[in-house]
Amino acid sequence: MNQDHGTGDKIRNARKRRGLTQRELSRLSGLSVSLIAKLEQGAPQLGLVAGQRVGRKATAFKRFQSRFANVVRGAILRDGTRDSGCGLKAFPRDLGLALPYFDGLHRFLPALVRREGRDIGYVDVVDRPRRHGVSNYGFWDRLWIGILDLCGVWWLIRRKRRVPEISEV
Repeated sequence: MNQDHGTGDKIRNARKRRGLTQRELSRLSGLSVSLIAKLEQGAPQLGLVAGQRVGRKATAFKRFQSRFANVVRGAILRDGTRDSGCGLKAFPRDLGLALPYFDGLHRFLPALVRREGRDIGYVDVVDRPRRHGVSNYGFWDRLWIGILDLCGVWWLIRRKRRVPEISEV
């Protein structure tokens, strides 16, 4: 009897029922093959697959800001994430609904997913330069908002209490 144990099993079973390879599912869904493979190989406890940018195309100052912020965030939250600023994040709907919501949530998803007792998988993502528009944040905006959010997430992680399992006798 085939039993689903997690998101990876569900994706793999749905893909196989439709007779698709990972590459075909990638083409149809617009997701990378590496993301689909990481989702499928994930253990039942895999809660998040996050991208990590390689070959950053940003200015030297933005790269410095990002590195500095990731080092500080990593030292305080200890989530093992090299790059929390990458926009690629895939997670089950039920987990997303269970997380506390705030505007800077995307920067702290790895730490919050670990708070829920779930694992994280990473895929490398090739960074592309911005073609249109400008950033909505400057150095000072991101600094103060990031510090406040970091303090809030640190507090949330430390306040998490496991709900004891109750069984009938």
